[in-house]
Amino acid sequence: MYPLILERFRGGRDTLATDYVQAWIRLEQLRRDWAVAVAGYDAVIVPTAPLLPPMPKSCWPTRISS
Repeated sequence: MYPLILERFRGGRDTLATDYVQAWIRLEQLRRDWAVAVAGYDAVIVPTAPLLPPMPKSCWPTRISS
């Protein structure tokens, strides 16, 4: 797994279940608020991910063996 993504996954291991549930409740409220705020628009353009993609050289081999 890409190291920066792996780091994000591992970052949750110290999160308490109660904090996790409260965060989901808050997220649901934010989603409702967002839906109301953008209801009058046809489209909303936002970035798809906060991380840049990995550089191609670090992901793929330079040569494919047969």
